[in-house]
Amino acid sequence: MERVKGAFSTDPSCASLEAAYTVLVGGFAIGESERCVARSREFDRSLVEADPIAARPCVALLRARLDVTLAYLLPLDGRDATAYARRALRRARRLRGAAELPAGRAEGVIAEAHLCLCKQAASTALAALHFYQARAASRRALARDRAEPSAHLVLGAFRLHAPRAFGGSPDDAVAHLEQVLRVIPEHSGAKMLLAESYERTGESERALEIAGELEREAPSHARYLRERLLPRSGRGGPSNGGSRG
Repeated sequence: MERVKGAFSTDPSCASLEAAYTVLVGGFAIGESERCVARSREFDRSLVEADPIAARPCVALLRARLDVTLAYLLPLDGRDATAYARRALRRARRLRGAAELPAGRAEGVIAEAHLCLCKQAASTALAALHFYQARAASRRALARDRAEPSAHLVLGAFRLHAPRAFGGSPDDAVAHLEQVLRVIPEHSGAKMLLAESYERTGESERALEIAGELEREAPSHARYLRERLLPRSGRGGPSNGGSRG
């Protein structure tokens, strides 16, 4: 984590912190939640050591994004991650209007946190509340930045999983998720959702192409995709199918 500690003196724009964060979460694997939590805590400690009062908005935003990442990942291992999503929500709300941050970024994280809370809600009513809050935050984010990736991720997930009567559309999901990957090409979560979207639009070959990319970049995500998502239509294939071009 020395890369984090040295970032403040070498990169006032916090770009190196972003790079360190990307490297960190790129190493997260489904099925290794304990290691992911341990590495996240180490990264968080490094951020606090570099900026003890977390005065810089970019530091506070990274801490919120780290919580959101764990809130997505841990439930895939059967673990509750509500506390991480709630903390991300609190942290991101405090960043609304921060001039140092890209327009819409805090609202995007708020949207993702609500999406995570929607998925883990204890009741249908609570899930609906978080769903509508996630969608509203996404729209606020896109009003500030039409390319904001977190907002497109949330709207892509909504379009993919909602019934058509309530606005669901796998084709629209594809458009949102492709936008996420234009901004963050290595976003494995967006790739998983995009593959599922392609599967639902009947473009199974494209879904398998993405599974092949994940096989090289994030094997645990590729395995989860093949075993849990693509087999729903009988097209998941063998676990090593994506490695053959």
